[in-house]
Amino acid sequence: MPPRRTDGQIVLVTGSPGAGKTVYTMRAVANAARLIVWDSHLEWSAKGCQAHADIAALVAVCRTRAAAHLAFTGRVTPQNFEAFCRIALLWGRLAPCTVVVEELADVTNPGKAPPAWGDLLRWARKLGINVYAITQRPSESDKTVVGLAHTIICHAMARHADQLYMAKELGLEHRAVASLDRTKLERIDRGPDFNTKRAVTPRPSGRRA
Repeated sequence: MPPRRTDGQIVLVTGSPGAGKTVYTMRAVANAARLIVWDSHLEWSAKGCQAHADIAALVAVCRTRAAAHLAFTGRVTPQNFEAFCRIALLWGRLAPCTVVVEELADVTNPGKAPPAWGDLLRWARKLGINVYAITQRPSESDKTVVGLAHTIICHAMARHADQLYMAKELGLEHRAVASLDRTKLERIDRGPDFNTKRAVTPRPSGRRA
């Protein structure tokens, strides 16, 4: 029997290099039975995810609903990213899964999401797919993920432009984002009606990423 489907969640994780984004996300998805990662920084494959540098090879292992932790480690190109998103969506149709995208700004631009990435985001909730989008540069990434995110995790941000962008998107004063440091992060949760709940919490200890 396939796993029971529950509503999927979209989580946007932002912050400067070394602020803790990947450590936070790895801990958040540690118990996921079916995980597929756009591993552009080759960190997830180094932590035990099955590495696949070829799209065809990734397709081959995603033909079943079997539990697996997979990482695409091939070239970072718009074409490969679109193919990865289509594969992740199809895998999620078989059974609930978790999708992680490292450094979204490398493969999207400000404005509307690329087609396959947008489809994945729009279908995530209905299909029980949890999506974690990670970026150092939110002001240079697509706006679709910000608009659809159920939760936004904002670590310390060094770039003034990114501080201003996140403050505006979250409805906060600039100083609320600029004051974040290596010891804490800002968490924004939106309910089903997108009422916002805000909390400043300690950043988990461990290696920063």
